[in-house]
Amino acid sequence: MFKGLHPQAIGFSVPFDEALALAHTYGFTALDLSFPELRQLVEQTSLQAVQERFQASQLRPGGWALPTDFRGNEEKYQAGLAELPYYAAIAQSLGSPWCSTW
Repeated sequence: MFKGLHPQAIGFSVPFDEALALAHTYGFTALDLSFPELRQLVEQTSLQAVQERFQASQLRPGGWALPTDFRGNEEKYQAGLAELPYYAAIAQSLGSPWCSTW
């Protein structure tokens, strides 16, 4: 088990690099993956660059939220489901097999 930070779960949103710094400063060992920001970062830089940011911060990738909204209408559910393979591929490449929903 490890202690991971998920800023949105505790009511605030910060850019990826700031979240990494906060997680490191306050003794977390992981930062949860925040899509779609992470997707945009991978597309603007590279997956390797994101991996290097985790390593430089001495953090591991944490979990990530399932992109589907199963409580909403079918169209929203299907749109989220279409994103799932892309999210899962990024997460797997970063070493994060933990996905959740609530």
